[in-house]
Amino acid sequence: MIRRNTPMDFSEHQRLVDLARGYAEHMMRSGGSVRPVLLADTAEGTILYLPETMGNERSKQNFANTARLIAVGYGATAVAFVFESWITFAKPGRPLDSTPPSESPEGEECVLISAETQHRQATEILMIQRDRTGKFVGFATPDVPEVTGFKGRFSQIMPPKPPGEKEIVMARQLLSMMGVEPENRGSNPMWN
Repeated sequence: MIRRNTPMDFSEHQRLVDLARGYAEHMMRSGGSVRPVLLADTAEGTILYLPETMGNERSKQNFANTARLIAVGYGATAVAFVFESWITFAKPGRPLDSTPPSESPEGEECVLISAETQHRQATEILMIQRDRTGKFVGFATPDVPEVTGFKGRFSQIMPPKPPGEKEIVMARQLLSMMGVEPENRGSNPMWN
């Protein structure tokens, strides 16, 4: 039996996934696009990290590396990335076109939510629905097999085992030197 892409069930970290969905919907309704964000569940509360820019490969890699430092430095138990992207799907009986989705005439806008703990990873695809004027009207869930993994620079953010005190201190020092000082202003990142 093939499970279809359904809203992810991330058990004890479901609140983080719900915050990620809420952030995506809020951003689409208020501005028509989603600024990339990392949400991290930590003992100190939820951390929301927005990169300054995502305009080139280096800034994307910096975002991923900073997310790894936050996961270690703040002892994250789960992280979730939210970002807007383009996606193409293989048509029945045809191989997937190798054209980058953003350049393909069959490319579709979506928001990806990729969440992980040390032992689990899940990805949810939210297809962006717009009216004929281009205004966001809602999300749809594509009829595709459940996405159980995600590969690339924005995966394997969580360390494979809980970090020791030395790793935590080093990660926090590096974050401080980079000017990244996560600040918890409450439990809902949309209020920050």
